[in-house]
Parts: sequence; C-alpha cells; structure tokens
Amino acid sequence: MLLATLAGAVVGGVFGYLYLTDDGRRLRGRVEPQIDDLVSELRRLKHTVAKARAAADESWQTLQEVSRGEARPGGPARTISR
Repeated sequence: MLLATLAGAVVGGVFGYLYLTDDGRRLRGRVEPQIDDLVSELRRLKHTVAKARAAADESWQTLQEVSRGEARPGGPARTISR
C-alpha cells in the first residue's frame, strides 16, 4: 500500500509539473512531437508485423498442403495478395 501511495505521488507530481508550470509546458512542447513520431512508427511496425505474420501463416499452410499432396500441380496452391 505504501508503494502504491508513493507511485501515485510521483505520477501526480510529474503531471503537475508538466501541466501547471511554464517549464513543464515548454518541455511538453519539445517532447510531444517526438512522442507522436514514435507512436506513428509503432503503428507502422504493428501493420508490418501483421502482414509478415499473414504471409508466414499462408506459407506454412501451403507447405502443409504440399506435404500432404494437396497442392495443385503446375502452380501455387494459393495466390498471395499484397
């Protein structure tokens, strides 16, 4: 309980500094664009990882079909969409 109280006091102090003081506002003005850029990059990374996972899943399924002899002769078992 003491740890939670201390953590709440620290978080409250940081938010108070950032939102109630002129120095905190200036610091937020410098840091917020960088945070926005980081969030944007993380969203792009999430999208890229999702696409890579879908491609890996499709490849794995195709490999399983080939190993069972279910793949269509003369071409891939599936078409890959981009």
